[in-house]
Amino acid sequence: MPLGPEVPFTDEVFTLIAVNGQPAPYSADISFAGGRVAGQGPCNRFFGALTYDATQLRIDNIGSTRMACPDLAHEAEFFALLD
Repeated sequence: MPLGPEVPFTDEVFTLIAVNGQPAPYSADISFAGGRVAGQGPCNRFFGALTYDATQLRIDNIGSTRMACPDLAHEAEFFALLD
């Protein structure tokens, strides 16, 4: 089922505060609206399709901009978390 406007947390921006129980060493955010996900990783913007059921959210078909970043390790870590 696509995530739609009737779901209470749509159109809000969620900010990453921790990674594996530790304070996040970089900034990132994510938002959900109309069956889509979008956000800002440590360097690049990303977007994708979003589906959900009673127990999980699933993000598919992720794409992103491809700007050069000074620390690509954080970028790779963040996208691995989305995976």
